[in-house]
Amino acid sequence: MSEYPSERQIGELKDKAREIPIQYDAVMDIVRDLWDYDYGQIIEDHLVMSQPGIGHTLITGGWSGNEDILSALSGSMFDMIHWYSSERGGKHVYRREM
Repeated sequence: MSEYPSERQIGELKDKAREIPIQYDAVMDIVRDLWDYDYGQIIEDHLVMSQPGIGHTLITGGWSGNEDILSALSGSMFDMIHWYSSERGGKHVYRREM
C-alpha cells in the first residue's frame, strides 16, 4: 500500500487486535494490507525445532503510517500475547507459537 491508512482502517485493525479469541492470521492480514512496503518491510519467519510456529518482523522504515499501524496494536490482546521484541529504529517482532 502506498497511501496513508485511514482512521477507519486503523479502527478496524484496533478492533480485530482486541477480539477474543485472538486471530493472529486475521490481524496480520490486515497489517500486511495496510503496510507501506516502499518504506518498511515485513519478514515472515517459520520457527522450528524448540519453538515451532510463525513470526513476523515488522520494520517501519520510519514512515508514520507504518508507525500508526503498530500503535493500533499497542496494548491490545494481540500485542500482549504475541509481542516478542522491539528495537530502536522501528523493528517489532510478533510470534505465534504452535
